[in-house]
Amino acid sequence: MHHLALQKRALAILAGILNTGNIPNALLFSGPAGLGRADAALFFAMALNCSGSREPDSDYQQMLGPKGPCGECNSCRKILSGNHPAILHIRKEGVYIRVDQVRDLIDSLAFKPFEGKNRVVIFHEAQSMKIEAANALLKSLEEPPDGTSFVLIAPDRVMLLPTIVSRCQEIRFTPVDEQAIASFLEADMGVAPKKARLYARLSQGGLLQARQLAMKNAAARWQWLLETLAKISGQNPAQALLLAQVLSASKKRLLTDISWIRIWLADLLKHRLAGRPLPENSPDPGWSEEELLELLEVTDRMEQQISGNANARLALEVMLLSLQRKHGKSGGRPFQALG
Repeated sequence: MHHLALQKRALAILAGILNTGNIPNALLFSGPAGLGRADAALFFAMALNCSGSREPDSDYQQMLGPKGPCGECNSCRKILSGNHPAILHIRKEGVYIRVDQVRDLIDSLAFKPFEGKNRVVIFHEAQSMKIEAANALLKSLEEPPDGTSFVLIAPDRVMLLPTIVSRCQEIRFTPVDEQAIASFLEADMGVAPKKARLYARLSQGGLLQARQLAMKNAAARWQWLLETLAKISGQNPAQALLLAQVLSASKKRLLTDISWIRIWLADLLKHRLAGRPLPENSPDPGWSEEELLELLEVTDRMEQQISGNANARLALEVMLLSLQRKHGKSGGRPFQALG
């Protein structure tokens, strides 16, 4: 099963659009990363250009209905491989999608594609459009050339100009229930139940992320990270500084670690307030509710600073020194074995 199959509401809307043949000028696929928005855009483009037989038992047909793509014809294969001339992908260059990229796109849309029935322009990370670029796109969104549709992908409509959003039909992709993700990992990938539940929690509703975590056996990293943090209280500050050096070696890996730390701290706080045992595989260093709230604030500030290109190591040192100064239970509660 494709990870997108769990986005039933979004897929039903797309299937309805394809079934009626009333294709909007522009669609906005909103929702957190990792929920299949880019794949949905690709499969939608395939459906608009498919020249093969429609097999009702194919994965694409099950997701997008009888007008979904076959996935086997020359057009579908080209789109899947990224080589179809009628499917245009606009991605940020550096930090932004720039105005000259949009102007070059608009110039190219004046010419009919030499292959394909429908041209589809997919804006990845559309929220990264500079204001000038977004304004340059407005007229094309409202009055696109014949046979041209736009798909904008962004985490949330509020991150786009209202004038852009008003010209799009929004389709929201939502986080998947943790139990559904865990069940999928167990049934389709043979992941042990305890690990499946952990990956479902860490994925924050994204089946694709959960699959990637399972393939990388990320439980070992989670266990090492949290055991290390739980034991840092009361240690020599030099240990915190050394850990900051290790964790900040990769910014991408660090941002994932930060998200995991936030999940852990939030779990600690939630279960402390409710008086319930912690989830499996979570150590308890014994920090108070007030300390946990403070650490969550520090973690949020650190993530903002690192995402904003601050010095990752310095930002991390501040958080780890905050952990080091706490006086929780020495060493924390041991992890339960991962089955």
